Amino acid sequence: MSALRHLLIRARRQIFSEMVGNNPSMFHGEGYDFSELREYQVGDDIKHIDWNITAKMQTPYVKVFKEERELSVVLVSMMGGSLHFGSTKLKHETLSEIIALLSFSAIKNGDLLSHLLIQEAISHATKPSKRIKAVHECVTQVVQTSVLNRSADYAGLGALLMRRIKRKSLVVIVGDFFAL
Repeated sequence: MSALRHLLIRARRQIFSEMVGNNPSMFHGEGYDFSELREYQVGDDIKHIDWNITAKMQTPYVKVFKEERELSVVLVSMMGGSLHFGSTKLKHETLSEIIALLSFSAIKNGDLLSHLLIQEAISHATKPSKRIKAVHECVTQVVQTSVLNRSADYAGLGALLMRRIKRKSLVVIVGDFFAL
């Protein structure tokens, strides 16, 4: 079995195994969070009237809910030459394991996953996806990327991400933060 396949199987088993407190819900799909109470306005759904507050205030009040949105997760792999170091395991291998675990975790939560592989510039970018195929693509790119005689551009990282990412996202930067 190849090292990449072994890595993906081990990471998937760690994320998708049964965890304590991770019980399946009766409700599927998007969720709603309570946002505020406001006075009833013509056209509001009467199902959302809070009868306790209405009785206290003698005016109808409506519960306002905010729809829970899916999260956009952007993983950034900083692939500099310093990753080709380690006594028992290379930092490059550890970085690929971290990317695999974070990717499977994002997919399990139903979040949009995208990945940027950065050396001197963006070497590889994946489109946002909710499929496990995206995890395989991310990890394969990290494992197959040569880091020897390369440097990661940490100085321009912020400006690069601001230009590249258009929507609100959770950005996870993975690297050894050792600039050559």
